[in-house]
Amino acid sequence: MPYLGELKQSTAYNINVDAGGVTGKKVGITIEQINQRDRLQSVQTNGVGAGARQSFTDTVGSRIDRVIIHMHPPPGGQASVEVVQGNDAFQQTCNGDTDLVFDAVP
Repeated sequence: MPYLGELKQSTAYNINVDAGGVTGKKVGITIEQINQRDRLQSVQTNGVGAGARQSFTDTVGSRIDRVIIHMHPPPGGQASVEVVQGNDAFQQTCNGDTDLVFDAVP
């Protein structure tokens, strides 16, 4: 589970997914936000079709401590993800199930 860095609370960020290395099935994406009481605050589920590119926008809540993005390409598929907030960008290539972990900071 790669720890990629920090996202600022109350600030929007983009998740850019490229499923160009996937054929037949879509890439499943789940975004979890965990609050200061170590409880799941929100869950958002998305999917990107095989061979497609798609962006999602989300905002880290002010009481959120951690954001976890679960990437699930189909077996044998490869997806790339870029998380961008302001001038900060984090990139990861997912050759299988991959969890991207961020701390949320004020």
